[in-house]
Amino acid sequence: MEIIGQPGEELQGFSPNVPNSEYFQQVKLILQVIGVNFGLPLCLVLMDGSETNFSGWRGAVDEARKGFVADQLNLVRRLHAPAYKWWLANEVKQDASLREAMSRPKIDIYKHNWNLPTWSYIEPVADAEGDAVQLRNSLTSPRRLHSARGNDWEEVSEEIVEDNLYAITNGAKAAAKFNIENPASPPLTWRDLVSLPMPEGQTLALQDPAMIAVQENAASADATAAAPSGEFAGLSTQQYTRNRKAIQRTLDELIAGTANRRNDHGSCRPCVPGIDRHVGQEHRPACSGCIRRKSRHPAQ
Repeated sequence: MEIIGQPGEELQGFSPNVPNSEYFQQVKLILQVIGVNFGLPLCLVLMDGSETNFSGWRGAVDEARKGFVADQLNLVRRLHAPAYKWWLANEVKQDASLREAMSRPKIDIYKHNWNLPTWSYIEPVADAEGDAVQLRNSLTSPRRLHSARGNDWEEVSEEIVEDNLYAITNGAKAAAKFNIENPASPPLTWRDLVSLPMPEGQTLALQDPAMIAVQENAASADATAAAPSGEFAGLSTQQYTRNRKAIQRTLDELIAGTANRRNDHGSCRPCVPGIDRHVGQEHRPACSGCIRRKSRHPAQ
């Protein structure tokens, strides 16, 4: 547009401030009010986390999920549950077996558990560690835990067993085939081919069979070398202590001259290990008096 002024007329240009400095604050306030009514924080409405940090984003999302769960329960109460009961009532009218089941005690045919869909956590590792702590400390059951995650524990457990069985079976077949084709190599088992997760807190160390044999031979050699030998090798600690006291008592009596040469039966004193001598292969004790008389004891 072209404007031609009159002679001597002063023209002033129009420069509107659009948008003005308060426009963005006004729009943010409007979106925040709308988001609150939908249970959405501002960071989710704008899909922008530049105005907060990670902890603020996580806290806002956690609070929003509480509202999401409430909306799910409300949807179940107002739509899914009435629709399910209406459908089941029509099935009961047409099926005699269902009517017979309804007449049984402690059976509520209309009872139903709804597994609501869930959302993955912002920190999956922290979420998984929290689930493991709850299971380990018996704070929840696998059924409830998987139900909170939107899964069916019976279906999950069956899949775990089937997958592990499939892996172990194939591993055993492959190991047997390898052992037949390579007889000179160390034999393999399915554990060498299938890597199953170890329980938490347990470790497994793999060693060479040849090295294990060397260590066992060395241990047996050390045990043989360290085996006791001598006159008291086969005695226990208690027997050794008793024999030592008896020997010391006998020596004290011999030194003091109070030792008796013969006992009540007319024979010499009992044999004391380390003092009495042996005659041939037969153990015959001899007292000092008998030795001086060069006489031998009768065999005991």
